[in-house]
Amino acid sequence: MIRTTMKTWCSILLCCTLASGVSLPALFIQTAEAKAPSFYSGLESKDGTLPAWVNESEASENVNDVQSQITNEKRQSGAQSLLFSGISTSVNHAAVYNKVFDVNIDVNDDTTLSYWVYPQSEENSRSVAVDLAFEDGTYLHNYDALDQHGVQLQAKEQGEDGALTLDTWNFVTSKIGSAVSGKTIKRILVTYERVGRAGSYKAFFDELQIRNADFDPTLYADPLLGSQNNKLDIIGFGGNRGNTFPGQWCPSG
Repeated sequence: MIRTTMKTWCSILLCCTLASGVSLPALFIQTAEAKAPSFYSGLESKDGTLPAWVNESEASENVNDVQSQITNEKRQSGAQSLLFSGISTSVNHAAVYNKVFDVNIDVNDDTTLSYWVYPQSEENSRSVAVDLAFEDGTYLHNYDALDQHGVQLQAKEQGEDGALTLDTWNFVTSKIGSAVSGKTIKRILVTYERVGRAGSYKAFFDELQIRNADFDPTLYADPLLGSQNNKLDIIGFGGNRGNTFPGQWCPSG
């Protein structure tokens, strides 16, 4: 009842603002004008973009029982997400790179990568990230691509920084074009890497997208816009918006 009343008053306020001729903030304007992503997957059959590989590691070191597959156990929106789990067997160094999507996307100066991640229960679960394999044999984690908190978009760095909150959905985005413009993405991976702690990890990924346009995804993950689909949603940002709190090892050897 309270939520319905608040939505009604917000609608009235918005109408009055428009009628008065006052300019709306960029948040609303950009939402309406956002271009379609170059790549998008909500891990739903209706999307038409499902994983090309299931439970398949591209490289692994001291990690067993690795899974990367669609599940309905958790989801940020829709009915499914991508489960990524395994067991680290070393306190020294453990890492695994599981390939998920087969793509062919050119990166320009404005390209952004964004996704939602749910690290579950265990501290190790924070040490996960989406990675990209490029045509030249390098990976996104080889470069200084930073997320919205200024943390390198690399699994070990994400875990050590502590920006990812356990047992809730976290929004992560990076303007990767500033670090890897001119490259071509061939595969999208999910990765785990940690030093100093053995044990299990389990995380869920949802709403992955890559955009080749001047676009700020953080505007569409603003919790002030509310949860569940509303009239301002664009592809990849519908449903429950969740929480937005805030040595290099290469798979190729």
